[in-house]
Amino acid sequence: MPRVKNKAMNENPEPKLLELACEKFGELNGAEKKLFTLAQEAFSELADSEYTLFRAIAKGRPADYRTSSEEHNNLDQALNWGVDRTLRADRIRWLCIEPEVWKLCLPRGIDISGAKIEGSLNLSFSEVNVPLCCFQCYFTEVLQLQQTKLRNLDLSGTRIASSKLLVSPAKPPISTSINAREISVTGPVSLSDGFQAVGMVILRGATIGGHLDCSQGKFINEGNDALFAQSAKITGSVWLSDGFEAVGMVSLVNATIGGVLDCSQGKFTNEGNDALVAQSAKVTVDVYLCNGFEAIGSVILLSATIGGDLNCSGGKFTNEGNDALVAQSAKVTGDVSLNDNFQAVGEVNLRGATIGGDLNCSKGKFTNQDKSALVLLGTKIMGAVWLSKGFQAVGMVSLVDATMGRDLNCSQGKFTNEGNDALVAQNAKVTGDVSLNDNFQAIGRVSLFGANIGGDLNCSGGKFTNEDEDKFALVAIDANIKGYIYLDKGFQAIGKVNLFGATIGGDLDCSGGKFTNEGKAALVAQNAKVTGGVFLSDNFQAIGRVSLFGATIGGDLDCSGGKFTNEGKAALVAQNAKVTGGVFLSDNFQAIGRVSLFGATIGGDLDCSGGKFTNEGKAALVAQNAKVTGGVFLSDNFQAIGKVSLFGATIGGDLNCSGRILEDEQVTAILCLCLKIDRVLQNKLSRKAVKFWLNLLPVKQNKAPEEAVKPSLGVFLILVLKHLMTARAKSVSALEFFVVQDLNRFMVKRAESIVALLADAIDVKGNVSLKDFKVEGLISLYGARVGKTLEIARIRAPQGMALDLRFAQVQTFEHAENSLPLSGNLALNGLAYEVLGTKPLQNCERHLTWLRLQPKALFSSQPYEQLAKVLRSVGEGDEAVKVLIGRENDLLQRGNLHWFSKGWKRFLGYTIAYGYHPEWALIWGLVVVVAGSFLFNVGYQHGLISATDKDCKPPTLQQVDQACPNHPKFNPIIYSLDVFLPIVDLRLKTYWLPNATKGVENPFFHIKWGALLRYYFWLHIISGWVLTTLWVAGFSGLVRNSNK
Repeated sequence: MPRVKNKAMNENPEPKLLELACEKFGELNGAEKKLFTLAQEAFSELADSEYTLFRAIAKGRPADYRTSSEEHNNLDQALNWGVDRTLRADRIRWLCIEPEVWKLCLPRGIDISGAKIEGSLNLSFSEVNVPLCCFQCYFTEVLQLQQTKLRNLDLSGTRIASSKLLVSPAKPPISTSINAREISVTGPVSLSDGFQAVGMVILRGATIGGHLDCSQGKFINEGNDALFAQSAKITGSVWLSDGFEAVGMVSLVNATIGGVLDCSQGKFTNEGNDALVAQSAKVTVDVYLCNGFEAIGSVILLSATIGGDLNCSGGKFTNEGNDALVAQSAKVTGDVSLNDNFQAVGEVNLRGATIGGDLNCSKGKFTNQDKSALVLLGTKIMGAVWLSKGFQAVGMVSLVDATMGRDLNCSQGKFTNEGNDALVAQNAKVTGDVSLNDNFQAIGRVSLFGANIGGDLNCSGGKFTNEDEDKFALVAIDANIKGYIYLDKGFQAIGKVNLFGATIGGDLDCSGGKFTNEGKAALVAQNAKVTGGVFLSDNFQAIGRVSLFGATIGGDLDCSGGKFTNEGKAALVAQNAKVTGGVFLSDNFQAIGRVSLFGATIGGDLDCSGGKFTNEGKAALVAQNAKVTGGVFLSDNFQAIGKVSLFGATIGGDLNCSGRILEDEQVTAILCLCLKIDRVLQNKLSRKAVKFWLNLLPVKQNKAPEEAVKPSLGVFLILVLKHLMTARAKSVSALEFFVVQDLNRFMVKRAESIVALLADAIDVKGNVSLKDFKVEGLISLYGARVGKTLEIARIRAPQGMALDLRFAQVQTFEHAENSLPLSGNLALNGLAYEVLGTKPLQNCERHLTWLRLQPKALFSSQPYEQLAKVLRSVGEGDEAVKVLIGRENDLLQRGNLHWFSKGWKRFLGYTIAYGYHPEWALIWGLVVVVAGSFLFNVGYQHGLISATDKDCKPPTLQQVDQACPNHPKFNPIIYSLDVFLPIVDLRLKTYWLPNATKGVENPFFHIKWGALLRYYFWLHIISGWVLTTLWVAGFSGLVRNSNK
């Protein structure tokens, strides 16, 4: 800027300003004189208010234009202030940039209070080496400080009007109050204590060596940026607090703050848009958005780095339906506090954030109805998470993939997202406990799917409600809980509780809990692995199915005193469960619906004493194929209204059935007992069922039940100790044993009539004797195991019998010829035995007759091979070969062979007996050689065979020796053998060949006899090759192996 602006002043400036100053103020000191002297070079005149300013600067005092009247000092009236309080902007600019002035005004600098500054104060691209303070002043136009270098900037209490300023070529002019882009301030910047800007304040790229204090400041630029400090570097703290107000966006994007960012009691308003943005900002200490902080619009801390705490306690964040607070990917070294009446209307997003301390949301209220209220997806919290003590969320709370270094405490929290997910911690990792207890409430699904919890999952006293279509109230599928799970002491669930596949390091304690999901699954722990016990006891209630299907339980399954209700369906399912301890369905246990322990393994007792099982007309208690190491107790007021089935069960201890099994008039209770037991106690059954249970009398050692076996139904199952005999049974519709185990003896003898005997998979250590009785149907020992002898003999009227011995394993098998069924009624495939009867085995045809009783349509070679194997083992190799040849013959008759395969197999049968008699090929070969000798001799005698040497031409055939002395003499036997044998050359066939031109014409074939002999010559050669090959193949076993 030129030092001289007015030519008239340059001609005679000194007398004019100095004289006026002396007239006004009298004697001036040296500094005043020097300042006015410097001013004469720049200005032709000064207003009285400006003289006052210059003198104050020269004396090192503030220029204070305020009056004693508060009304007159009100900035709302600043436009009405007179000239006595008005300063021109260019005068102040000159004072700021004139180096000689700097020397006069230090250390205070330029200090103005209560003045109106007209015009735009433009210090852009300038260096101001003194402090600049405008306290409670009024700027009529924009303050321009772009790339200005200042010591301090204090605009406390000042109000700045706006001017349209072109901030970016790509955007239209924007109302701007301060343009301090890339300003550099050595000390602090104060826009506080009533500071007000009506237009954007730009601090983009600013460098501030001290604090940025905007406390009690007001920044207004509705719909645009109010305070824009993007990429600013502040060595000290930033205070947007204590009554700070912003109407429009406050941006600290990528800012660096060496102290705290304090927005406590600040109000940020930019409705529907971003209110406060500190994206990628770096704050060395704490961030305070608390104690009355209020934001209407989004608060964005995306990817921010905070060296201390993020404290939002008592803050209010409002951006309904959108983001209220976003700290996604932020890094917070200390705690994050969203507690003590914290309120958020809109989503709070901490997705991917890293928190070095605790996340405390206790007593916080998060509202974003039908959307996400609090998002902690993938967040890493080194400390604990507190969503407790009055915490409220309306909308989903998501902790998916979150990591927590200590506890997740939601006790006394309320989570509401009706019909959707209320709390989701899928795949979350919690080092400590998860507490959803002490009046915890969830309306909507709570999901811990795949979560990893290092301590306990405590839901005691919690209430989980989800009445949507799927009705999942609590889901912990595949969760891994190192400690205990508590769903007890007032726990309530309305909807399904699903622990499918969960791993639990301690107990699963549901004692006193209430699970309601009528008509569907109430509690599912299918395939769960529980190291401790499972307690569904002490007034436990379930309305709906409880499923422990395939679960593994390291302790007891205790359901004593529990009530399970799922009328007409399964009430309790522990199918295929493995329980190391006992199972207690006792002490007032109640089940309305089926209780299934099908295939369960129980290491202790199955105690149902005092239990009540109700499933009228259907199965009430099913323990089919269960394995119980201890005893089974259906005693002490045990009641069952419905069928009780222990079919195929194995019981290592006592079976006590002193309880009652009750049925109505139409349905008969059938207690299916096929099991291993050591002792059988008393049985007491209702009078209505007595007629069906006469067969349930205990079988004592070596004593047959005799007259006891008289059931009229199609099921006969008796209690077995060591020996089972059905001697002198009168009439039995069906004997069914299926999986009876550990029998020493099994005998069916002298029974009048048995419709069917079904003993599939029976395991008898001793003998099985089936003789001296009449059978009118099937005898099935499919898959049976007999430790000694299986004897079938003296069956009366065997033509009415069908016998199934498939896959049975027998030590000794003995069957009588008079006890064989009709053809097609015998099944032997898979039958294995080591000894066949006690009589000599030379009669192979008898055994083949027995094997040929199998169904023709279902040919199997295994029974033949088994018989041959046994015959060889006793030295009857020839008989074994006969059996195997019989197998091949039967395969031709019964097997489903292609016509070519059938023809080839017949040829092998005739020539080498399917490879079992290769010597037959030699016999056939001898026949061919003899026949050939005869034919070749006849041909030779009739001149049909000629010498091959063209030079040998005897007058007659008898003169060959004289005419051809070197030609070998013809020998028909040697010649036939030479032609027959392949490879071997006896040096005769090369000298003599049948001559097709010799002889007369054959009347049948109309060719000469020499030609016909030539055809036979070729057939003779082929026969030699074929029979020799068959002999080699048969001798080496190649053909036999191909038959297998």
